[in-house]
Amino acid sequence: MTRFLIAGASLMLLTPNACEKDEPPRWRYTCGAPVCMGPTVKPGVTLCTGQVAFGRCEAIGTTCDPQDHCDRLLMCSVEDPGLVNCPDVP
Repeated sequence: MTRFLIAGASLMLLTPNACEKDEPPRWRYTCGAPVCMGPTVKPGVTLCTGQVAFGRCEAIGTTCDPQDHCDRLLMCSVEDPGLVNCPDVP
C-alpha cells in the first residue's frame, strides 16, 4: 500500500502544471475574509474598472478590488491564488 502512495505522489510531483503552459492569465479571486461581511477599504489597491473574474488579463501579479462581499481581490494569474497561501479558518 505504501508503495502505491509513494508512486502516486511522485507522479503528481513530476507531472507538469498544465495551467502554467496552456492557460492564458486570467483575473482570479484571492482569499477573502473568513466570514463574508462586506468589502473593506484596502489602502494602495485600486478599484476594479471592468475587470471580471476569469476574464483575460495581461500583467500577471496585478490586483484590483472588485468591492466583493467576501472582501476578495482579483489577481491576474495563471494559477488560482485563492487555493494557495490562504489563512487557516478555525
